[in-house]
Amino acid sequence: MLHEEVQKIFERDCTHQRPLIFLHPEEDRDYRDEELEALNYRDFETRLFIGAIAIHGRSVWVRTHFTDNAKYTTHLNFVRDYFKAAFATKNYTAANAALADLLTSCFQMDRSEYYTFVCMIASGLSRNGKNTSFQIHDELVSDRSQLTRARLHLCLLMDVIFNKMSVKKFLIDDNGSNIYRLVHCMTKGNKNKNPIIIALFCFALQFCLVFYVVAEISTKRNQYDVKFLPLAVIGTAYSAMIAYPNMVEVGKVYRFYGKIGWLQMTDFIVNQILTVILLLSGFILILSMDSYIEAVLNASALLFIGEIDDQLPSLLGYDKESIVKDYLMTESNRQFVRLLSLSDECSKRLHRNISVGIPFCDFFLTNLPELGSRPGVGRLFQPYEVISAEHSGEGHRILPSNQITEDCLISVVEWKYTTLFPSTTQPRIGYLKLTKLNGEKVEITRKGANDDYVRVSNKLHEVKGTFIITTFQMSNDILRLRLCGSVDVDNFLQAFEYYSLWDISDDVSVFLKNHSSPVCKHQFEYSLSDISDVSKKQL
Repeated sequence: MLHEEVQKIFERDCTHQRPLIFLHPEEDRDYRDEELEALNYRDFETRLFIGAIAIHGRSVWVRTHFTDNAKYTTHLNFVRDYFKAAFATKNYTAANAALADLLTSCFQMDRSEYYTFVCMIASGLSRNGKNTSFQIHDELVSDRSQLTRARLHLCLLMDVIFNKMSVKKFLIDDNGSNIYRLVHCMTKGNKNKNPIIIALFCFALQFCLVFYVVAEISTKRNQYDVKFLPLAVIGTAYSAMIAYPNMVEVGKVYRFYGKIGWLQMTDFIVNQILTVILLLSGFILILSMDSYIEAVLNASALLFIGEIDDQLPSLLGYDKESIVKDYLMTESNRQFVRLLSLSDECSKRLHRNISVGIPFCDFFLTNLPELGSRPGVGRLFQPYEVISAEHSGEGHRILPSNQITEDCLISVVEWKYTTLFPSTTQPRIGYLKLTKLNGEKVEITRKGANDDYVRVSNKLHEVKGTFIITTFQMSNDILRLRLCGSVDVDNFLQAFEYYSLWDISDDVSVFLKNHSSPVCKHQFEYSLSDISDVSKKQL
């Protein structure tokens, strides 16, 4: 009875113009004839439906190509509680509690759990929240005229979470913290300013050391020995490699501080200006040494100067992770309070200046539950590389990867399902063709002992954009296939940075930017072709 009630709510309040298919997650049945027909008019983007009340423990429903009631494991109820309290009931105590629960959950998730959660949420927020529908109810969204405003606020409320997860990734996951940034975390909005003394001491020490290096050079003019040139070159190159990450992250550092202040300026002086001075003066200093051991000792000392602010927190016994997380929890509350004070017009202007709501979607090409990596049951959720072996005869390789490589990037996906059980709600893919971003094509067809009666459908599905495979499992047929991606390269890069998804190396970023399209796209390109009569239906 409760499921029938949910279905009626969907039929009344869903705003996406596609036929409904309401399979229950634990129900084992085939599609009915009208549901099979409806599948032809449903695209593969994952969408969300947020309800006013919980039914069977759910207040958010995940809508895939195969069903409007897909099974999921992520903490989507926290999202609904957060939105409902902040937007509808104006219960800001409850909203703060839900925000804290949601952010803490994101902190405690393992990486694959966080990534699958983000892919689901990003899919709902895609195109400024248009992939999310709401139950029309006094305790959620009171009438349809409020839908655009509700989606805008959902995007801005979730920006609080993603903004803080981006800082966490920078400071903790990518080891971007130093004594100045940790002191900022400990003192902002805190009456206890004593940690500032540590930051001042560190700055004074680093500044004095660099000053005396420069002073030493000035006393040894034209006293250079070329026999120390190899050590000077190698030592300077090594120092540059260590300093490079801090020097190129100046934008991230500025966004972390939020404004120009004395801690931000101190951080900038030490990691940008003094670093350059130290590299140049260190090279000259080594050339001016009188003995081999002096050159070695001074080269080692020069490496130490730039690392003082990075190593000092560990020497003082600071728990960097706890400091950063406590700071982010406090800052999330401050950002939430600032958000509440904005008018609708200010909210619209703010929304235009952030990346939330960009086109980025999760795609379930087979009907599988949403799940992070579960190695014990053979489930993985991570990027996959697609490597062609067309000429070697060894079979194509679709291999898990821990970061985004050039072989992960796909521009066109074409596939056909098998027809052995035409009404099954668990279809398998018998034909898959992947066109990689570099133009290489990989074609996978089913192979097995039952080829005589297991046929592949004439219906060819196609979707275009910029994608990666996140779940892949194959026997004779492809049993599980899940993708995520965006409409084009620019949005793909922007989404990966904004949502703190898998790492993209510098060379892959350059490769992606070289494939950037001058035409701005706003939606994915879908098609469904019947190769038996060459008809083509746009979804």
